[in-house]
Amino acid sequence: MALRLRAGAVHLPAVAGLGRESGPNRTPDRSSLGRNGRNIWRTGLRTATATGAVLTALADHVAVSTSCSLLHVPVDLAAEPDLDQDLRVRLAFAQQKVHEVVALGRALRDGVGGLPTALPAIPAAWRKDGVRARLDALRPEHLRRGPYAQRAAIQQARLNRPPPTTTGSFPQTTELRQAPGQPGLRPEDRGYPEVEQALTRLVAGAAEIRSTLT
Repeated sequence: MALRLRAGAVHLPAVAGLGRESGPNRTPDRSSLGRNGRNIWRTGLRTATATGAVLTALADHVAVSTSCSLLHVPVDLAAEPDLDQDLRVRLAFAQQKVHEVVALGRALRDGVGGLPTALPAIPAAWRKDGVRARLDALRPEHLRRGPYAQRAAIQQARLNRPPPTTTGSFPQTTELRQAPGQPGLRPEDRGYPEVEQALTRLVAGAAEIRSTLT
């Protein structure tokens, strides 16, 4: 789609990998490769460099970034001095991810000679063969979500969850904060009609104000 729109650059959050078979066969002249910005684990930089090489063969100019904002992760691993060392060497918080982005960019430009050594083997006590077996048994069809109505019915039957609210996405007026459906109320007290009516009045009021300004 980006190519059809004649985008000048495209950002590829290659969190799950980018191979020649599954990745694009062409890109805009300027492209950006994104490393995972959501989890707390170190990037396998040598593997990431190989992934980036696929992209550099397809675009004239490649930049390296994170796949998203780093607000999802802690700021700096240096603030956690008491972590187990076997765990610590596998972590990357926001500060470390920035360093990884720089290292990956240099590796794509200058080669992998300056990359850090590979991680040590995972301690045997960490290995859970049963979990690994279940992960290995996953197939693409297991990762595809079914129809919403079907998923909602299963979730309700298993979790008896209260109705969700998206009030936080809207202006936090006093009226809207006091409308039923807010977090903290009993499920039986939550109601969508009142929230919808409050939002309707809010939008109508904003439209009236706008009409006086134009």
